[in-house]
Amino acid sequence: MKFKKYLSFKYIATLSGLNYTQAAMSFFASMLMAKMLGSDLFGYYTYGIVFHTMLFIIVQFGMDKTLVRDLVQEKEAEKILISATVLKLGFSLLAILLITSWALFWVGMEWKKLLIVLICTLAGSLYGVSPKAWFDYTGQVRKHALYMFLDKLIFFVGALLILFFARTDQIIVHICLVLLLGRLTLVGLEWRYVFQTTRQRFDAALKPIIKSLLFRNSWVWLAAIGNLMMTNMNQFLLESKLGTTQLGQYGLALQLISLILLVQSQVLRLSAPSIAEVTKASDGRRIRRSLRNHSLLTFGLSLAVLVPVYLLTPLFIRYFLGHSFDQAIPIFKVFCLWGLVYGQALICNQYLLSLHLQRYYFYIALSFGILSIFLAYLFIGWFGAVGAVFSLLTAHSGSVLVQLILVLYQIKKNDVTLEKTKGRLLPAEAEVGAA
Repeated sequence: MKFKKYLSFKYIATLSGLNYTQAAMSFFASMLMAKMLGSDLFGYYTYGIVFHTMLFIIVQFGMDKTLVRDLVQEKEAEKILISATVLKLGFSLLAILLITSWALFWVGMEWKKLLIVLICTLAGSLYGVSPKAWFDYTGQVRKHALYMFLDKLIFFVGALLILFFARTDQIIVHICLVLLLGRLTLVGLEWRYVFQTTRQRFDAALKPIIKSLLFRNSWVWLAAIGNLMMTNMNQFLLESKLGTTQLGQYGLALQLISLILLVQSQVLRLSAPSIAEVTKASDGRRIRRSLRNHSLLTFGLSLAVLVPVYLLTPLFIRYFLGHSFDQAIPIFKVFCLWGLVYGQALICNQYLLSLHLQRYYFYIALSFGILSIFLAYLFIGWFGAVGAVFSLLTAHSGSVLVQLILVLYQIKKNDVTLEKTKGRLLPAEAEVGAA
């Protein structure tokens, strides 16, 4: 099938080149921001990125994990894509309205923080309506990587121009506006390609598909909210307890492991279509082999990147960023452990969803999300910013372990069901042969 090329060395090498170049641009821009602006102003930017990430996850309605599966496994892929987009647009408008109302009338934010939150909210919602899954389905991952490269290039050039030449107190607001410009460009290019390759447009006949997607993805979306509790709520608690300076230290450490997260996300993106394909066949031995291979590949690649990053990063912080970011070093070291867990989480998530265990995914994510908030409240009080990462590491590790057990149990259960079905069919086939 067209998905096999995704796992070829040539395809991975080309895609990796594009992804690592854009990651390097984002990393360099973030490090310059940290160095030139200091931990307090960088904390404001980190606060905005928290909202960007949150809106992306809310607007996606869980379809960042299921849409490729649905496009591969279901018929009428074009209708599914347009129906999914209608859903995401609805959630985007609702989320923007709610966050704007909260920021304006409920918490009474200072104007600079308010502008940052609103701009990043809009940028995150735009990113959420991205039809990225269509590129994966049509075998055009590299084309999408080029569009992503342009998005990052806009941010890189814009951020550098602002950092070196802008003479204004609103420098972080302007950088967030450049982020929004990149997202607008990306979404425009993506949808131009979609309209060039599809004939389907919105009509009343799509309503049953929209209802079906709404029902099927509700559990996944609620699970994503649970995951947000793990990955984002600790940052809100950190900012409210210790301020934007400590959040800036946390945000820098998170940026420093971005290369590891990029490797893991790339492996997942290339693997998602084949995971959907192998789980559709319900062959337990083949699924277990695939799960083992994907898990080992993710762990091996993560470890290969993590070791040099772990050794060199403390030197980079001390000699490039200066002693003002020394507190980010212990935070970064805990993040490295979490990075290994995160890679396995991505793989387990994909298998869990491909086996249509969305409801259990929700139960697991919600339970450990609530645990994470409780632990963050305690750990931040005890250990400061490092405690925020400890809460994330503890809760996420438990979540991955439970997901893995559930996936293996479901595969075994499917094998037993298949054996029973074959046992019933064999006597019937024998009777037909005798007749």
